[in-house]
Amino acid sequence: MKLKYLFPNKYKKIGWLIPIPSAIIGLITLVLDLEPNYLDFNVPAIFSERENLKIGLFSHF
Repeated sequence: MKLKYLFPNKYKKIGWLIPIPSAIIGLITLVLDLEPNYLDFNVPAIFSERENLKIGLFSHF
């Protein structure tokens, strides 16, 4: 492995500060079944499987 592609050891603390709080927040979200409102939005669909909607390119739900 070429060592010039690795980050210096001083970034190790920053590297641990990112995944540990993220894992804790993720576990709390799973256990408490939280769903943030900002994740609810409509996206265009290429194909729809609903019978009451037109099936085709960019049909919305």
